[in-house]
Amino acid sequence: MVVSPTNRKISPLEDSFTSGRSDSFINTKVKMSNSAKIFFCTLIAVVLCAVVWRYLNTAEFVEVMKNTSLSWLAVSGLLFLVYQWLRTLRFSLLADTGGSGWQLFNTLCLHSFLNSTLPAGLGEAALVYLLKKLHGLPYPSGAALLLAARFIDLGLFCLLFFLVGFEICNVDMVFVLDLFP
Repeated sequence: MVVSPTNRKISPLEDSFTSGRSDSFINTKVKMSNSAKIFFCTLIAVVLCAVVWRYLNTAEFVEVMKNTSLSWLAVSGLLFLVYQWLRTLRFSLLADTGGSGWQLFNTLCLHSFLNSTLPAGLGEAALVYLLKKLHGLPYPSGAALLLAARFIDLGLFCLLFFLVGFEICNVDMVFVLDLFP
């Protein structure tokens, strides 16, 4: 065993791996300044807007926006906020993330965006990463939280499907209750 400059014992394998390098080089994390973070976030937003603008039929978009009532836009925005608030409530009940509800609300809004834009279900993996990065939740706990939320969604969907199916077929709910003694 070799003792490092920080008085930490180093195994022979670790010593052979780090030979010629100082501990400060290995343990250094790259810190970005706030201005660099703002620059990269703005750059990403501009690139995303450019991609959307390229494939957007602007004449049709303007026509649709002219024909859309502002009250419907306000109602849809309000319903989206209620939906996100209910998701935040569900996630906060499933696991104690240690953060405020507002932080979790922001995380879940970002997850909704990533889930809609990233292909192949990468938005779901992004939620697990965001829970680790922003709330300190370990990856296995984040994945279990996501899996539990999806099973709750599946159960509610099946229940609604079951109830709507019986309503469409005009089956009395009394008959349904008799099926399950």
